[in-house]
Amino acid sequence: MKRIKMLLSKRKARTESSRTVLEGLRLVMDVCQVDLNNDAGTASQHVETVIVSELALNHPTQGLELKRVLLRLINQQHVTVCMATDEVIQSCSDTITSQGILAVCKIPANHTPDIYGADNYGGMYVVLDGLSDPGNVGTLLRTCVAVGDVKAVILLPGSCDVWNPKALRSAMSATFQIPIVSCASFGDCIDLLTECDVMTSRNFFAATMETSSESSMPQSSPAHYSIQWRPSVTDDKSSVALCIGSEGNGLSEEVRDAISNGSIQSVHVPMQNQMESLNAAVCGSVILFEYARQRDTK
Repeated sequence: MKRIKMLLSKRKARTESSRTVLEGLRLVMDVCQVDLNNDAGTASQHVETVIVSELALNHPTQGLELKRVLLRLINQQHVTVCMATDEVIQSCSDTITSQGILAVCKIPANHTPDIYGADNYGGMYVVLDGLSDPGNVGTLLRTCVAVGDVKAVILLPGSCDVWNPKALRSAMSATFQIPIVSCASFGDCIDLLTECDVMTSRNFFAATMETSSESSMPQSSPAHYSIQWRPSVTDDKSSVALCIGSEGNGLSEEVRDAISNGSIQSVHVPMQNQMESLNAAVCGSVILFEYARQRDTK
């Protein structure tokens, strides 16, 4: 249990061990279901240990489903299921009131283009530029999975640790359903996107406001619905990328400079009634579903 406390509270512990901890009935069962849907015994299996109490097993609406999921895990995979008291689980819980279940999971390896081969091309990449709020990050991860066709989420410096408890609860099982890669710099991000066939000067868009007081930024950018997010028939292997800035500071200086010198493009979500900005997760979700709408429109 000491190890679980460390994984819940220390980013360094999660990074060094490549492990994290899930809490809550719905989250644990959803990630277990992701594993059950994958091939047993492969590298795509995440859950290693489940620690559960009578409180969770006897839950009035989810207890029976939990028992079925745990039995399937035990029968099909190398998963350890341990019983513990409610008090023991609560003692290391990150939540005020524990639901009586924890799971230790492997953190997937960093995404690289070689993993997907030809399937790596022709989709969307989402870049989070210093997005630090776990709720916003989790919401965007869920949106990426819901939209489909998002090949990877790329984290720039200053972004939230997607494997911390709050971000995991916000994202539900989405964190385990989409490749995630951390880049040490914006330059590394550009190199990665180039490998993934994103023509960054044309198909990499950073979300900003329609007008900006920053002297390094252009005074306007096209509306999200005016962008041709899907490639043309003659360029059907080209990928696109969308960058979302942080909640308080917006886009980083490096990204703003890239917009200013034409290395990447800008885009905005039009607003009325003198509203100046949207929540980062809302802004990103609006744009991503416009991308999906164009994709699905024949």
